[in-house]
Amino acid sequence: MVYIDPPYNSRQYCDAYHLIENIARWEKPEVFGVAKKMDRTALKSKYCTRSAPSAFKDLIDNLNVKYIVVSYNNMANKGNDRSNARISDTQILETLKSKDSVKTYSELFKAFTTGKPEHLDNEERLCA
Repeated sequence: MVYIDPPYNSRQYCDAYHLIENIARWEKPEVFGVAKKMDRTALKSKYCTRSAPSAFKDLIDNLNVKYIVVSYNNMANKGNDRSNARISDTQILETLKSKDSVKTYSELFKAFTTGKPEHLDNEERLCA
């Protein structure tokens, strides 16, 4: 069995959590500039770009397991461009169905937002 929880939007995980990654790997990369930032290019995820659907399909196609569980939300077209999911419900389901039958479970949730949420029909989904 494999559990997959891909990134939901264009915000790169490594931009916020690169320090944790470096501690976990015990890496001490060179830093540059006034802000002393490291080059995070190698840590960038395809799941946060327009190529996310093909990266997801490649992952699913190459899994050799009996069960695949995927967690995602239905935010494909609800936020601003950076908040929109890079893989739509349809793309996720079509990709998973290419392997076998799919069962979907969903639960309403309050999406993280820095202001008042505009969309109240947010769902967290689990496909198996």
